Formats: sequence, structure tokens, C-alpha cells
Amino acid sequence: MRRASVRKTLARQRAKETPEDTDMRCASVRKTVERRRAEETPEDTDKRRASCFRPSNQKKKQLKKQPRIQT
Repeated sequence: MRRASVRKTLARQRAKETPEDTDMRCASVRKTVERRRAEETPEDTDKRRASCFRPSNQKKKQLKKQPRIQT
């Protein structure tokens, strides 16, 4: 989670920017993502996709959901 001050600064920058600036910013991000995807092997793709569904994360969530036993 970003700090509020950083969020406000970014919001201020976005408010000032023209549609052309937005396109430039989005395009640069898109290019880096496309370059990474072009370089990655099928194994890398599987790893990237699997990282969203790590079983350890699922276990942590289940533990958090359980009500604490008060002693």
C-alpha cells in the first residue's frame, strides 16, 4: 500500500497531464511488459501465473479466517 503523500503527488501529476502524456506513460509500461513477455520461456510464464495462486497464501488466509480461541 502506498503512502498517502505519494498517492496525492501521483494524483496531482495525473490531474495535470494531457491525454498525450497518459498515452506516453501507458505505452512505456506496455513496452516493458511486452519485452519481458517476449523474453520469457514457457516455464517462466507458468511461474508467473502460479505466483498468484500460491498454496502458502491460501493456508495463511484460512488461518486468519479461523476465530481465535480465547483462554
